[in-house]
Amino acid sequence: MNQPNGLELHPEARRSFNESSEELLAEVRPMQQNRVEVGGFRPDVFISGHFGEADIVGDVKVAIVDGTGNEVGKLFREGRQQFGLVRDGFQRFKTLVAKIQGTPTFRDSVSYSCLLDVAFDWVTQNYLRKTTLTLCDHVVAECTKQLRELDIWIPVYQLYAEEDLRVGSCVFRTITAQMIDEWEQHFRSTVKEEDGSQIDEVFRTKRKQLQGTFAATLRVFAEPNRGYELALEQAEYAIGLLNFFHPAHGTLRTRSYATVLGQENIQTTTALILENGQIRQRQRKLIDRGASPWILDGSQIQFLKQSGLDKVGALWEKEGKSDFDTSLLNALQLYSKSSLGTLVTDRLVYLLAALESMLLRNTSEPVQKNIGERMAFIIKKTVDERKRVVQIVEEVYKLRSSFLHHGQRVNALDTIEEFMVCAWTSFLVLIQNSDKFATRDAMFDAIDNMKFA
Repeated sequence: MNQPNGLELHPEARRSFNESSEELLAEVRPMQQNRVEVGGFRPDVFISGHFGEADIVGDVKVAIVDGTGNEVGKLFREGRQQFGLVRDGFQRFKTLVAKIQGTPTFRDSVSYSCLLDVAFDWVTQNYLRKTTLTLCDHVVAECTKQLRELDIWIPVYQLYAEEDLRVGSCVFRTITAQMIDEWEQHFRSTVKEEDGSQIDEVFRTKRKQLQGTFAATLRVFAEPNRGYELALEQAEYAIGLLNFFHPAHGTLRTRSYATVLGQENIQTTTALILENGQIRQRQRKLIDRGASPWILDGSQIQFLKQSGLDKVGALWEKEGKSDFDTSLLNALQLYSKSSLGTLVTDRLVYLLAALESMLLRNTSEPVQKNIGERMAFIIKKTVDERKRVVQIVEEVYKLRSSFLHHGQRVNALDTIEEFMVCAWTSFLVLIQNSDKFATRDAMFDAIDNMKFA
């Protein structure tokens, strides 16, 4: 991996950014310190701990947020007086930081949040006349100090495999018991606690969550926050491509939970049972059938690769992707989300959106007719088989319309499952033939040649 020695900005960009930053310094204002009294209703929620002045380490950073949680100002203190950028001045400051973060070297190396803090440190130091550096010199120097090579593992919920698996630039690996053992030993060596029972409980929980789990692993060279953002983005994409091959895409009897740990969306209900007004019992129930682990042995991994996983991984990693490549990858990401849904209607929405994005030339084409006919010619050989596919597509669109426009419950589950298999097979065929088309128009022409041969 190429590791840059540091960050750099184009001279013209530096000049422009520095000029804008000097103008922003004129926006720094002394702030009135208002004591906010909290009135009205306050819920009686459980408070698990209290923090006092003795618990605060280092300088306190103060931000001003509006009612939606959006940050509208930043403050710093000099003696007993507070100063800061607020409202329009702060908005211009954020816009400037976003432009710097959008430059090529910063975009893939430094997070917006990190750059915002570093740039505001410059505002503080410059206003207090503690630095003579320009904004660009300051952020380049300070952000370069934070660059490092990072190995980041993103665990996948209840996905287990016998061997490592590569999807494009992402390698899936198992989190082993030995890794967690070493982590625990290191943690105990750095945290001095007379009673080790709390550490025991912490790592018991971590083992239950992580041990044996497959993780999407990536190596990046970046500031830590940006490294995590990049790794998460790449991991989610790789998981989406892998999840396309989950068996849940062919049936409504189960769904996939192959997603980043913490995003598994296992829905439950909770009820309190009272007797004479006093709580006596709590009941929790799963709304769906619960998580079904996806366990891949060596032979299953080889089957996934042969079915098209290696091909989509190569497409993702390919330099100079064609129009067809990009359209197919985007459609597969949409399609993959369908198996994560708990409701039939949710699954249909993603599935049909994926098909329409891939099998329609434009938005003016008749949807049902073209989707049905193109699927039919992609996956079937005989006239009767093709007629059946067209019929199934028409029925499914009627079911979707009855729900979206009339609020009717979706039934005819057998028809939907038959449609799911047809749709899944269509994408599998497109994956296997992805090297034959440079554009979607070329694919449409090939289908038309079959129709009118």
